[in-house]
Amino acid sequence: MAATGIAQADTKSDPLSTHTLAALDGKTTTLAKYRGEILVVNFWASWCAPCRRELPLLDQWNSAWTGRGARVIAISIDTDAKKAKRFAEEMKLTLPVMHDGPQGLARTLDIPSVPYTLLLDRDGNVIGEVKGKTAILLDDMVDTAGTLCKDAEALKSFGAKRILACTSHGVLSGPAMERLNKSPIEELMITNTIPLKGKSSPKVTVLSVAPLLAEAIKRIHEDQSVSQLFV
Repeated sequence: MAATGIAQADTKSDPLSTHTLAALDGKTTTLAKYRGEILVVNFWASWCAPCRRELPLLDQWNSAWTGRGARVIAISIDTDAKKAKRFAEEMKLTLPVMHDGPQGLARTLDIPSVPYTLLLDRDGNVIGEVKGKTAILLDDMVDTAGTLCKDAEALKSFGAKRILACTSHGVLSGPAMERLNKSPIEELMITNTIPLKGKSSPKVTVLSVAPLLAEAIKRIHEDQSVSQLFV
């Protein structure tokens, strides 16, 4: 699944990769350790109410994506590392939690407030922020919409202003409609390759593939390129 609507911001990459961070067990590390993985880097503080609400969600997201090439790194800007450790233990967080204090990366990157999230590619480059932007989720097929809705919740917690979704084939079985209606997804656009059979939601827009199929048939009949329809 892909999310678009992400702005380029390479200038912050170097300090993020090389800055020394302290894990809650006292050991030091850098984000370069995770080179080769997509990183969601979340700055937070134990005194921040929105942070307290979103970290458990990010922990769930991390559990789902670790081992699939992506993970969340939570960096506390608390003055006292003990407060960050206490909160992580209370919430039973399993994601990597680091402590850096208010004068570390938060100051270097001029972070305006917390929570604040950055996305790093596999080479450690900052590839975007969704805060205040419209995010578009793309997938080839949506069945029960579980993953789609979890990703939408994550984008919302990262500050996305609007969340749209598109898929070629909308199976939408089981609890899919209920999940969509409760999710922050504003609109899900699907094609009519799979009949909904009475299932409906005000958030679902169905687009017909008939014009595309008609054009393909016409091109075949006239010995023209069909592949040009898809490039």
